[in-house]
Amino acid sequence: MQEMEMTLETEDQNKVFLNYLDSYIDPFVRGSFASAHSENGHFINRTNLTLDIDGELSRVGFEVVYSIETGLMTSIKFDCKERPSVEGKIQALIYQAYQGVISNKKEVFYKRYLYRYVGGRLNGAYSKGRTLLIAPYWPDQDNVTTDIERFFSVDVKVEAVDHEDANVKGNILADKLAAKLSFWLNLGIEGLSIEHIWGVSHKSGAPEGVLFQRCVPPEAPRIPKEMPSKKEFKAGEVSDFQAQGIHNIMGDVYLPRCWKNLLSALEKSGDEINQAYDSCCFMYQMGLNAGRYHPTVQASYMVAAIESLALSEKEPSLRHFSNFMRFYCDLTENHKNENEVLKFLYEDVRSKHFHSGRFTAGEHEYSRNSHISFQNVKSRMLRKKLDIGRYLVRIAIYNWGMDLIGKVNTPTERGSSK
Repeated sequence: MQEMEMTLETEDQNKVFLNYLDSYIDPFVRGSFASAHSENGHFINRTNLTLDIDGELSRVGFEVVYSIETGLMTSIKFDCKERPSVEGKIQALIYQAYQGVISNKKEVFYKRYLYRYVGGRLNGAYSKGRTLLIAPYWPDQDNVTTDIERFFSVDVKVEAVDHEDANVKGNILADKLAAKLSFWLNLGIEGLSIEHIWGVSHKSGAPEGVLFQRCVPPEAPRIPKEMPSKKEFKAGEVSDFQAQGIHNIMGDVYLPRCWKNLLSALEKSGDEINQAYDSCCFMYQMGLNAGRYHPTVQASYMVAAIESLALSEKEPSLRHFSNFMRFYCDLTENHKNENEVLKFLYEDVRSKHFHSGRFTAGEHEYSRNSHISFQNVKSRMLRKKLDIGRYLVRIAIYNWGMDLIGKVNTPTERGSSK
């Protein structure tokens, strides 16, 4: 078995090397089988490939050896006992991949990703430069209520080694943007799934239960080969940020006026800031989706969203939920009601749920619809606290973003993430 030592110094270089090698070998692959194991402080990926080289099938074995301690590749081994002459070609491909890491040569690829949500219509298409386009994927102009499943696309251009590399990178970018949209629009946005659900069909006249597969409507347009021009879509309007996060029963939803400036500010910021904001939006999105029918879950994840964002603060005191919230919501000791809500969210909701499995919002408590008493006093007060809490969370995250924009454009004294 031929062995080549690897001297790449970072995990990113290791990934790029394997991307290039995959890209160069892929045209020859006709079959594969893989396994992995660890021994003597090393992790070994073993792959047996069937390659079509010069019109003849050859079985080639690969072993990619990693150091468990460093996570880096230490060597790559290969053999082709059936056709020793093939080993020279494999060695050339490995050298070519190694040169790819050094030259860092990449191409630009266009990719599209689809998402769904239940809510109002997206007002139109939104673009940023020539590398990002958000648009309704299947505009349903007749249905204007907010309990309709909607689809939208995220089109991106990414630099990558090949299509597979571009697909992974593009998917990550699109998922991060979908999480941001979940916060901006206060909508539980999800990727598409192929699960089956029960529905009602009226084809035979009487209602009949039918098992349906989730899908994008067949009438939806095909994915183009190139990034479409924004001129092909109705331009979406923007609106002021909706801190209440309450959508009209009928009507469209709009991106906030600041969305482009915020993305630009994040692009100019470091990895720590971006990771904190991405994590915050992912947790907020998780709260909307997992907590759609469970207010305790939703509120707990919204507190966790703030905790994720607070990790970006350089001032240690602002890394605590309550201090972060008071700072970015401009709360003082005189705001007794709001401060009580913050304590309630952190101690009674978030901590009791994550650490003790409690459902403070009363999801699983006795509640009877009564002719005499319209609503339970306790549940009404709990709902009021949760509504105030969600409002404050949205205000804090929004103000953090506006401060980041201010920091990038003009120096500012406010906030320690500046």
